[in-house]
Amino acid sequence: MRVVVLDPYFESLGGGEKVVVVIAEHLAKDNEVIIVVKHSVDKKFVSKYFNVPLDNVQFEVLPNDSLFVRAISVRYFKLPGRWKSIIYDRASLKAIKRLNPDLFINSLYQSSLPSPAPKSIYICMFPQKLKPEGVYSSLLRKLHNWITNNLEALFIGTRRKAIDSYSVIVANSNYTAGWIKRYWQKNAVVLYPPCDDMGPPAVKQNIILSVGRFFADNGSSHHKRQDELIKAFIKLDKTDWELHIAGSVATDKDSARYFTSLENLAKSHDNIFIHPNMPFEELKKLRQQASIYWHAAGYGYDADLYPENQEHFGMVTAEAMSAGAIPVVYNSAGQLEVVKDGNDGFLWNTINELIEYSNKLIDDPKLRRKMEKNAVERAQDFDRYNFNKQIDKLMSKL
Repeated sequence: MRVVVLDPYFESLGGGEKVVVVIAEHLAKDNEVIIVVKHSVDKKFVSKYFNVPLDNVQFEVLPNDSLFVRAISVRYFKLPGRWKSIIYDRASLKAIKRLNPDLFINSLYQSSLPSPAPKSIYICMFPQKLKPEGVYSSLLRKLHNWITNNLEALFIGTRRKAIDSYSVIVANSNYTAGWIKRYWQKNAVVLYPPCDDMGPPAVKQNIILSVGRFFADNGSSHHKRQDELIKAFIKLDKTDWELHIAGSVATDKDSARYFTSLENLAKSHDNIFIHPNMPFEELKKLRQQASIYWHAAGYGYDADLYPENQEHFGMVTAEAMSAGAIPVVYNSAGQLEVVKDGNDGFLWNTINELIEYSNKLIDDPKLRRKMEKNAVERAQDFDRYNFNKQIDKLMSKL
């Protein structure tokens, strides 16, 4: 069987890309698997970064179907964002159809692409609204939105039609499944992402760790808020402790500027370390040494008004727990499904609470040892073995 998986944006490696490569590697044992991307991929680097063998997996770069598609890719070509998405989706759909997939797996975040295969899976990190909302006061803005909706319906189909074309909708958490039901009126299969076992814990050091990709906050994505964590650590004022922040760096200019701002924020503090694109084995060792794990995605955004900005599951949290790093993470969304507050970690609502819970752990080694043990046990619920079993069950249904 030929399986085609869509995940165009491998320039920034995060949880979504890890889900894709784990699925691809598992299915490639018995099938031909092609991952469709927008730009060429260094397969060896991706394999090493995620610790997933990809020898039997192919990467196929989406072709620029026409001079027009190439032209709108130029940054100075001022075309509305949704218009560009419609044109890219149409070109992608044509390219994927030429691959003649038996099974299509769509892992593009908030995609409106209809399925081009008889069997299909939509992996949903968080759903988009089927009818884009907005209060448009001007007649010109209303006209623009009407034209855009009709262009989308004409060239790739409506969002409703696209979602209905998939055999199965998969959600990465109960949190996401709830919003799928609310936005799409669809029941989703909850499949927690595959989290690597980063243990066993090493001799613990005075290290607080945070892991998450470095990218600019555009107001509509689950930004990792590393800037707030650096400020919190400075306020924590523990000179015998270190803060380590690791993750892949997005390649766009806004993200590069954001990364530089973090370096500037940390440069006058000798016990703050930032690790861009850290190799898997080095990051694994750091997880094993870390005593505490921090995560702040969703902080600063009302979860009811901006649900897409929250941490939809929290793979990095579960992986840190597997190495015995006790999570002290923002109290929202998918993190509530990973961390049992007061048992294997703490959930905070304010920066002052983050500091308070961290001080509680720092000042009580006995409590740290107890919660470390509980965290390791909890992380086993999210390992790759259980994930692959669920994939097999899903495939058998299809």
